[in-house]
Amino acid sequence: METGYVRTTFELPDDLLLQIRSEAARSGVRLDQLVADLIQAGLAVRRLAEDVPPDTCDLGCSERWLEEWLSLGTEWSAAAQNDVTAAQILDDGRSRLDER
Repeated sequence: METGYVRTTFELPDDLLLQIRSEAARSGVRLDQLVADLIQAGLAVRRLAEDVPPDTCDLGCSERWLEEWLSLGTEWSAAAQNDVTAAQILDDGRSRLDER
């Protein structure tokens, strides 16, 4: 099944956009793809939490939600380069663009 794409505009806080751009540059993923991946991951976590009816969402529900987020954080951390600053990632990305 082929998925269509829609162009959209939304506002993000400056610091959040900087984090997303930095992550895209670090991981070599296009910004739009990273944003789509992050939204899908957030929706998956939300759906996981919604699997339990609100009146029964006790400690077990909260623990599953937290485990999912920790798993995502661990996955992203494992993929991260050690001791590399956001400025270095952006400079490296600029250098690669300049080489083209």
